[in-house]
Amino acid sequence: MAQLLLLLKKSILTMLSAKKVHLKIVEISDKLVIEAAPIYVNWVVAELKTTKEELLPYLFILEVLNIIHFKEKSEDIIFLTESGKLANI
Repeated sequence: MAQLLLLLKKSILTMLSAKKVHLKIVEISDKLVIEAAPIYVNWVVAELKTTKEELLPYLFILEVLNIIHFKEKSEDIIFLTESGKLANI
């Protein structure tokens, strides 16, 4: 519960949200030539002008919602799922 409150506080301060992260991932994915290409977390960090530490909780939320999935054994590469391409969160 304390982690959730901390995440909410950070979210209010940075105005970062799972929806904003999702939209940015979709935008990056649309720019890639190869369909289902990997998306590097650092790209998302740079686009949103945030840090990986602030971004990861939102990526975990999106993973639970089956919007993205992480490359096996890595928190540096994600893939947008088919449902993630169509989702409106």
